[in-house]
Order: sequence, then structure tokens, then C-alpha cells
Amino acid sequence: RVPGLRSSIAEWWRRLPKNESGELEREAYFDMCRELFPIVDPGTPESSYDEIIEKDWVSDSNGKTTMSYLLFMDAMFLFLDVWVEKTCARDYKNFLRQVNSELKQSHQNQKRRIDALLYVNREEDLARAEIEVSEQYKWDAIGSELGRLLQKEQRRREKEEQARLAREAEERRAQARKEREIRRAQELFLE
Repeated sequence: RVPGLRSSIAEWWRRLPKNESGELEREAYFDMCRELFPIVDPGTPESSYDEIIEKDWVSDSNGKTTMSYLLFMDAMFLFLDVWVEKTCARDYKNFLRQVNSELKQSHQNQKRRIDALLYVNREEDLARAEIEVSEQYKWDAIGSELGRLLQKEQRRREKEEQARLAREAEERRAQARKEREIRRAQELFLE
């Protein structure tokens, strides 16, 4: 046992928004997992997160609509077991520390990007205000039709790509689980 592992997990629990009963709701769980995916499995396309998270939610919440602290603790140990190569508490704690650090960095980067976008949007708004109204209407009509056609084609391509990437991500996760099971079986055999 490594001191602080349970308290590290408890700290995650404290930071998550909970309902009036003190339980984690599905949307808060989804938000947490959406933040974790790019860190722990950057190869998984963002478009397939919700499908994967939904399966995890059903399993982690035991099919309930909310998750208690005990279920969250079990889910976090399962999460650690899946993503940490060695099954020792020290490695689990180090992994959580690393993920926390990357989440903080990600939040700081997001804030910088939002600030930059707000500045750019303000500058673009000022530039747009200078365009003559008649010119704007003409280009809006042309751009709208062209944009509609391009968006339709883009959505079709994205769906195909999302399906392909989701299949590949699921295969990677299945392979990782299989490899861990083999390693554990070998360790048990060697004991």
C-alpha cells in the first residue's frame, strides 16, 4: 500500500460536481471522461468518446442514473488497472499525479485559446462591420449554398472516418486488455 492513493482518488471525487444527494451524475462523469481521453488515449477520435464513455458509464454506475463515491472509487481503480502497466499502488498514484498535471496544463491552454479567440473574434467583427451591405448580401447567398453542399459532404466523410477510428480505438483497447491479462496470467503462473 502506498500512502495517499485513496486520498488522491478522493481528491478527484471532491472536485467533481455532484447532485443534492452527493452523487455523481452522468453528465459530470461524461465531462470528466472527455477530459481524460486525449491524455490517456490520444489516438481515439473525439467523435467516438461518447459511445465509449456510455458503455463505461453503464458498467461503472451498475446501470444506475447516478454514481456513489464507492462506485466512483471502484471505477477509478478499474481505470487505473486499464491504463497503468504495472498493478502497484505507487504506479497508480504516479499515473494519477501525471494525469492531474496534464489536465491542469490542458485547462491553462484552453483558457489561452479562448482568450485568443475572443480577441480574434472582436477584430473580425470590426472588419466585418466595414463591409458594404450589398456586397455582404451577395456573398452570403453564394456562400450559404456552397457551404450547405460542402457541409453535407463533410458530414458524410466525417461519419465514415469516425466509424473507422472508433473501430481502431476499440481494437487497441481490446489488445491492451488482452496483453495485460496475459501478463497477469504469466505472473500468477510464475508465482
